[in-house]
Amino acid sequence: MADGGAFGLSRVATSHTIDCGGDLKLRLSVAVPLDKRGPPSFVIYVLDPEPELFALVTAHLFGRFGYVSSENDPEASLMRRAAVVGVGHDPSLYNAGAYGFSVEALRDLRRKHFRDDIGGFMEILIDTVVPYSEATVLGMADVVPRQRALLGCSLSSLLALRTVLRPEQPFGQFICGSPSLIFTPQLIDDARKACRKKTPTPARLLIVVGALEARLKADGGNGIPQASEYTAGVLRRGGHRVEPMVVVGGESHDSLKPSLVSRGIGWLEQCWGDEESGDGEAAAVEQSGEPPADETAIERETQTLTSSALGVGDIPWSTVSALVAVLAAGVVAGWCLRARR
Repeated sequence: MADGGAFGLSRVATSHTIDCGGDLKLRLSVAVPLDKRGPPSFVIYVLDPEPELFALVTAHLFGRFGYVSSENDPEASLMRRAAVVGVGHDPSLYNAGAYGFSVEALRDLRRKHFRDDIGGFMEILIDTVVPYSEATVLGMADVVPRQRALLGCSLSSLLALRTVLRPEQPFGQFICGSPSLIFTPQLIDDARKACRKKTPTPARLLIVVGALEARLKADGGNGIPQASEYTAGVLRRGGHRVEPMVVVGGESHDSLKPSLVSRGIGWLEQCWGDEESGDGEAAAVEQSGEPPADETAIERETQTLTSSALGVGDIPWSTVSALVAVLAAGVVAGWCLRARR
């Protein structure tokens, strides 16, 4: 670690490389907690950390929680005990350096591993990156899912959502910025199937989108907020604790990340605070409301994409995939051909 790094980035060690075989090589960027007493209590895993997400998260933790100089101060936030692990493609794969990177190469990597789910990125994250980061790099032991959060934005949010659907949940909290569900109707269908019954391992989710994305397509909207709202409803039926979707005024898909980090870090502080105070379980019971519906009722509900999602009246699920494909085609003709950061 170098001394004097701006915004607390001197706490970052970026020399951890994992060669996964084939054409996939990962670089792990690790920021140790502000609290220097022993191993971290929590870990925030940041997907697709370059060119900005990892730096944003690390700088925000330093700026927001760095004003307390003593850990014995009653105002000291538990977020001072959180480490950050950026999990991304090795810079050599997209020619990244101090003055730029290959946009096309990075797009192709994101599409392959996050959108199209090719190459086993999720399995490598769970089976290799998490245990290596916690045991070898951070010196943690006996870590449970609630101590881990996974943050992604745009295409990397799709990988986060796929992880939510796993029978065994390795993460407790998920922060998803503008998940590009308009390109993955199969993921929405997978969520429906997985959420026909209540999950025994519910996760907590926060979805953040930009208000400009929610506009009509003719006015520059992309359909992501509508698809996200629908998917959030499906996940709630499966027992997951999904917060009301946060729509940030004045933000677009490309400008969302700073707001995503600010909202997400504040939400994590609340989540982990609930867990430490014992309020987390009570909140889960309160959110679940009525007893679980039977599978047939869930099937009826999830086969209708309501007007609250797309604003065009009830649409049978049999047409959802086609509708999403049409939306995606329209977006690809314009916005999607630009960088999907």
